[in-house]
Amino acid sequence: MSSKLNLACPSVGGSAANLKGLVSLKGQMSSITDDYLREAIKEMKQYTLVVFRRGPRADEPDVDGKIWEHGKRNLELRKNGIANLIIVLRDEWEIEGLDVFNASVDETRRIMEEDPAIMAGALTYEIHPVVSFPGDSLSA
Repeated sequence: MSSKLNLACPSVGGSAANLKGLVSLKGQMSSITDDYLREAIKEMKQYTLVVFRRGPRADEPDVDGKIWEHGKRNLELRKNGIANLIIVLRDEWEIEGLDVFNASVDETRRIMEEDPAIMAGALTYEIHPVVSFPGDSLSA
């Protein structure tokens, strides 16, 4: 049996359920029932995750400007509601960043193919369809 929850769900609008207090200090499950989980899953929406990795030209000096343009472009996509979450990794891991797009896999692929850092070989990317709760965000 798979350890993953079956999260196949329709794209449903509305606010996500408040799941604060899901895990107590002792790691015990709190008041989340099976019915609560089933209802919460119905609120999940499809997104596209982009995983950025160092490209074959990442160390060449002429790509710094392309990375800067990539950052500006990501903020423009965020400003326009296309990129919901932009994460830059700060450690020495093989992954450089993660973006969550409010777009289909095909639309996201078209967006990525026009990215200056991708085109310059400074970054490569892979795309994954994912689901999450609409309105989720990072803490301020």
